Amino acid sequence: MVVVPSPTVLPNQGDSGWAIATSIATVVAVVVALGTTVATLRRGTADRQDAEKRRRNDFLIQQLQGAADLYAEYKASGREFRFTAQDPSSRHAERIAAHRLRAYIAPIPSPYASLLKTEMFGTSMTNKATLILDEATLQEARRRAPDPDGDGVGPIDDEQIYREIADNIDELLGREGTPDG
Repeated sequence: MVVVPSPTVLPNQGDSGWAIATSIATVVAVVVALGTTVATLRRGTADRQDAEKRRRNDFLIQQLQGAADLYAEYKASGREFRFTAQDPSSRHAERIAAHRLRAYIAPIPSPYASLLKTEMFGTSMTNKATLILDEATLQEARRRAPDPDGDGVGPIDDEQIYREIADNIDELLGREGTPDG
């Protein structure tokens, strides 16, 4: 058997340069496309995380605003009860308002609405406590309403509760400082 060598075709010099340039361009295009894809995926992940954070913040802002409304309703029902003490339905309305408010504020995360939670659930030093307040909430309440004796939360008034809720909302909105400070 006779082996015939195949003819070797040598590319001319111009074709070789063009082939190399085309190969380099293809590699560069693939690298750019890959980089663009990675950047797009990262941006998409960051955008989804930002959107999720905004949704949680918006929900928490709504919870805080609702808590302020229910607190006002609760306070109004208590005042109403004092003026119509003979009417048992007034006392019942006050209890319902208190239970609605407690149910509404219980899931608000720490340390938001610390004064309102402390007011409605009490501390270990009062008879109101039916829910144990977590340490972060108590620390924030102590910071906002220090006890003159230094062993707990001091007296809390309505203005302090509303101010804290406004401060919490400002924080969630990303505002620096407060209008009055």
